[in-house]
Amino acid sequence: MIDMNNLNELEKLLENSKEDAPVSAKTFHIFLTNHFAHLRWQVGLNTKLLTIILGIVLAAAVTIVCRGL
Repeated sequence: MIDMNNLNELEKLLENSKEDAPVSAKTFHIFLTNHFAHLRWQVGLNTKLLTIILGIVLAAAVTIVCRGL
């Protein structure tokens, strides 16, 4: 159960707070930049891996078809 006295104290602390956010805008911007750079890298890596796997499957299929002829 919530104690109303503690709730009032919390409201006073929040009103007297000088910061609106727990991190600065610069820190958040750096985080977003790094996060999306990492995602771009990961998508590029997945694309390369998918291309290699597709090439192997295609080569195997061509080999099977050629041996069948």
